[in-house]
Amino acid sequence: MNPQRRRWTILAAVALGVGLAGAYAFSIFSATERAGNPSPELASLIEGDAGFDRALWFASPHQNLGALDERVGDLDLYLTELAGLAGIARPRLPSFGPFTVPPASEVAVGWTAAGDGFLVAARIAPPIGWLARIAGRLAGNPWLAGGEVRSSGKLFKVRWEQGLWIVESGLPAGFSWSPSSAAPDTDGQRAPEIAELVLRVPAGPIPSGRYRLTREESGLEVRSGDLPEAGSLESDWTVPGMVLWVSSADRAPVGGPGLFLVWGSGPAELPRVAVLQRGGGRNFRLPGESLLHFFGEGEAAHRLGWSVRATQKSAQREGLLLVPWLERHMARPGGKTAWLGLAGRLAPAESARTLSQLAANLERLPLLPSSEIHRLKAAARLLAPFHGCAAIRFEIWHDPEGARLRLCEPLAGSPLALEDASSDEDVEIDEPAPIR
Repeated sequence: MNPQRRRWTILAAVALGVGLAGAYAFSIFSATERAGNPSPELASLIEGDAGFDRALWFASPHQNLGALDERVGDLDLYLTELAGLAGIARPRLPSFGPFTVPPASEVAVGWTAAGDGFLVAARIAPPIGWLARIAGRLAGNPWLAGGEVRSSGKLFKVRWEQGLWIVESGLPAGFSWSPSSAAPDTDGQRAPEIAELVLRVPAGPIPSGRYRLTREESGLEVRSGDLPEAGSLESDWTVPGMVLWVSSADRAPVGGPGLFLVWGSGPAELPRVAVLQRGGGRNFRLPGESLLHFFGEGEAAHRLGWSVRATQKSAQREGLLLVPWLERHMARPGGKTAWLGLAGRLAPAESARTLSQLAANLERLPLLPSSEIHRLKAAARLLAPFHGCAAIRFEIWHDPEGARLRLCEPLAGSPLALEDASSDEDVEIDEPAPIR
């Protein structure tokens, strides 16, 4: 072989090697959505008999969380704010060498309700695992090589087993979990999923159960338990100009449910908010309600057993017009059919802008608790990554238990016209609405 041809052969081989290495690195580290199924070992970690109050499995965490991090800007800050707003404690997980998130094909985390004890197991690709253990031994780094580490006043135990990097901290004495005890997978092939969350105890309003995050035709969906087969008008409705609504009902004999409604507004206008309640309970408060009462505003108007409080008379009038439709379509607790415990529908971009505007207006008022304003600001920030979505909808059902969250679903059907919602078709419930 002549020297020139040999040179081109070497260059081609080098280029091919670099290309293959780049392709491998891209497949391992690229931030893109990926789905899969838990291996038997990690499935055994998130099962209820593993002993954790809460457990989470994630497919390709480096890629999926990397894609989320690109959207939210600072993933750790986002998750901290989300957990704080939802009232859920989350564990502080260790990093894997230079990687904030382990470069794994799957990872599972089990933790206590208080978040002070946890175990994380990540399936690391063999080449990276071998290099990490060698580098850890050479550098005397037990985070990678295995061993015990004290950090921030906590003891962490690190070990490698069956290709899994396992870290535990703060678990009760005598607790042990090993991937070698996992039973073979007998469920057959399941639909691929991005993540799976198991709650052995409720987390605030979220009931216990198994929640799966999957990619559906209508967008990302989190689903758990039994849900009504047909589409439900109770959870899939909106009216012109409304950017956000949330409904809530509980098992107590208050007659429920209650609703929180927000309409969009112009830059120079005050956002309009209304709170509707059936019966004598109270599920929601108006923003700045204490000051509204101080100035003689926010008094309730009544219709068909519902009370309507609002920040403006126009919002109260539109809320009263909705009452007959709500009375016809919203099942109450204690009936013979499934009932909606918690639900909501929102347009992310408009909702974030309106909530920020509402928080800014309330911030100018004296004597309002800062926690009220903080919640509005936090909710607006958490919606920022979804500004490109048409709608987000969630629902939690009871008798039987079930839950669903749909992210970035398309707008379906026509908005509910208030005139139609309050028509004269049902004379027995459609009576004149007293508006002061």
